[in-house]
Amino acid sequence: GAVPIFLGIAGDSEVEFIKKAVSGKLEGRPAYDVLVTSGGVSMGDADPVKIAVRESGTVHFGRMRMKPGKPTTFATVDVKETSGDSKETQRRIAVFSLPGNPVSCAVTFQLIVNTGLRILMGDPEPKPRPALTA
Repeated sequence: GAVPIFLGIAGDSEVEFIKKAVSGKLEGRPAYDVLVTSGGVSMGDADPVKIAVRESGTVHFGRMRMKPGKPTTFATVDVKETSGDSKETQRRIAVFSLPGNPVSCAVTFQLIVNTGLRILMGDPEPKPRPALTA
């Protein structure tokens, strides 16, 4: 399964912290493959998480046609790392940015993040719940 790591709370004014988190460059923190944020992704252009993912990676979608959860954003960020022996490696971080509203966050986590985590872990049936054809 996935092991959660709490990276802290960042306010809207802490754009540099958010940029470091999105780009996987938080010092003193273990490497992570997935970053899940809540808040900072409403429908405005000045939202700090959207700014950070636009600058650091590829935004695959920044809005969804659903309510609650419309401003949900998904991006990937390629991170280059250098080990102690100067060997450079690259890895990709999946960034799920969820709305700050608690109900919207819970719904989009269940539908989007949970499904994404299951796909990343190789689950052959990653759907969040059984699907029936009517």
